[in-house]
Amino acid sequence: MVETLKKLILASILASNIGYTLFLLPTLNILYDDMVPLTIQNFMAFIMVSSMGGILLSLLIYLATHLLRLELKKAIIYSTLTLWLLYWIPTVLTSQRNASINLSKMVTVISLDLVAALITLTTLIKLAKK
Repeated sequence: MVETLKKLILASILASNIGYTLFLLPTLNILYDDMVPLTIQNFMAFIMVSSMGGILLSLLIYLATHLLRLELKKAIIYSTLTLWLLYWIPTVLTSQRNASINLSKMVTVISLDLVAALITLTTLIKLAKK
């Protein structure tokens, strides 16, 4: 049980860093170099945040498989979608009050973040099968 959780945590951290650090950071840098410069500090920050997100994701997956009795693939899908929505729904709702936010940039960032989440999800499904 503990060994399974350890493997899930490691796989989730790896998958999150592939999706967010290796895909999203360079993509945002290409599109918005002035807002997301590609520096060692940003790279390390992405690694830290992606790793923490991976740990949280693995705990949600573990709870979904054990408490809700979901099979691993479904638990990964539901947990990833839940975390993504829990981040973006409040972000979108609170940003609507701020008139200075550029809507096209926001849609672009949300779309890219969804792609990063899908990369994380598919990578984690593949890693979890091993």
